Amino acid sequence: MSWSLSYQSARNPELTDALLLAAGKTLYLANAFEGKCKYVLKMFNFAETINADPVLTLEQVFASLPKDKMLGGTLQDIMQLSIGNDSSTAALLDKARRARNFVAHEGAAVGAIWLLRKQAVVQRASLLRSAVSDLAAGDNLVSSWCHEIDEREPAPQGLKADYPAMVDKWVFSSLDVALASVDLADDREPTLREQLNWRAEALASSRNQLKREAEEPDAPRRVGLGAERDRSVE
Repeated sequence: MSWSLSYQSARNPELTDALLLAAGKTLYLANAFEGKCKYVLKMFNFAETINADPVLTLEQVFASLPKDKMLGGTLQDIMQLSIGNDSSTAALLDKARRARNFVAHEGAAVGAIWLLRKQAVVQRASLLRSAVSDLAAGDNLVSSWCHEIDEREPAPQGLKADYPAMVDKWVFSSLDVALASVDLADDREPTLREQLNWRAEALASSRNQLKREAEEPDAPRRVGLGAERDRSVE
């Protein structure tokens, strides 16, 4: 293992970009879900504190609120509330929690992008899509609670019904287009010799770049993927 970027070009640059875009959008949803869970719990604790001691000042109420927890602890507390203490809600939130953890820790774990095969993109997309489905279900529920807390009215049923499909389309539309445009049959594993040649060429390129920079310190530096010719074996 070495640097996350290299002088080597991505093997499938369009697919790689589309996959990482989907992973980034999924991470946004995961972060938003966690933030909304904390908000719901804080609002319930806020109301409970005021009801228990109505003479407290606002500063005293905020000072008495429990500190934020990790997502698992937050959901455990939500499951003790009236809105989250039935088994189906608990199961839905737990699946969303596990999906969030997958997205946060493994969502974009694809290895070296300059060796990323088309089939590996398909497999990662399948895992992401499953996680997004579970995450969207949990986010849909918690978003409904947030709406009802803020607006003091029932969450719009149309949006709740459309939300899972909206999320899937927003996250995966670009990736689906990219996958539809490639030939998965032409996706052989590079040979060991090819991989060693790529690494040798990248090392030579890096050394030459350092040499040029030493000889011409004021010359603009070349950075990023695509600096070298495409070494795809497709």
